[in-house]
Amino acid sequence: MSHPLPALRNRLLVLACACVLAACGGSDDKKAEQSAPSAPAAPEGATPAAGGSEIKPSSEAAAARSQIEQLLQMLDADGDGRISRDEHLSRVHSMFDRMDADRDGYVSVEEMDAVRSELHGEKRTPSQVELSKVDGDGDNRLSQDEHSKSTQVEFDRMDRDRDGYLTAIELEQAQSAGR
Repeated sequence: MSHPLPALRNRLLVLACACVLAACGGSDDKKAEQSAPSAPAAPEGATPAAGGSEIKPSSEAAAARSQIEQLLQMLDADGDGRISRDEHLSRVHSMFDRMDADRDGYVSVEEMDAVRSELHGEKRTPSQVELSKVDGDGDNRLSQDEHSKSTQVEFDRMDRDRDGYLTAIELEQAQSAGR
């Protein structure tokens, strides 16, 4: 099986992150709002604010940073400001369970469509395309093992310093690479 192109893997990452955010839901949303980390002094896409030296991020950069802050808050179970492999894997399993609506141990294109539609309000890249990128055995459905392996590949790709943790900087770099 050939490896997907980096741009395609980045789209999968966006899907995985959005699904993880939705799978977390509930009280974690309040935690994210109450304790979001402060932003870097001059984020990518920042422009000087009117009247001085203050840096005002572009709306696109601010939205991207907000998504990263939310992702960190949702996945960082121990509150250390980074996402460990174990924290990531725990949420990956929760995300799979959320997508597997009929509880048969597999996620079908229809189940993926339903979650993606709920999250995005539109389908974006067809779920069939996304699923085919990670469907190792070609059975047109996603198993927990296939899902875990594909998201672990993404974790490894984003973990640039190979320390087993994802930081805000690594998430920002991965998001920038996906643009």
